[in-house]
Amino acid sequence: MLPEGMRKADLPTVKRGGKQARILSDDKVKVLLNNPEVWYEIATVPNWVSGVVANIQNGTQSNIRHLSNKGVFQVRQRKNKDTSQITVYCRFVRKDNINDE
Repeated sequence: MLPEGMRKADLPTVKRGGKQARILSDDKVKVLLNNPEVWYEIATVPNWVSGVVANIQNGTQSNIRHLSNKGVFQVRQRKNKDTSQITVYCRFVRKDNINDE
């Protein structure tokens, strides 16, 4: 018998706050972590995304913040001359390999 005001209940799901990562999503992070040192095309966008790139490289993006002691994400942007779109490339470099470059 439970005390008054107490009952068994399922924990409600929590909505993730703020804007969700689009360019470097959780699925893409998993691929990059499983294949370090390999460049991947992660997005094609109409405009330069320097703020997003800075957040990824500094490790301040919420879905990669906890990985800052493991290594860094390197990001490059290149303009496609045929489509005028910006292609964003990324790779993960482990901390023990950073000084090798």
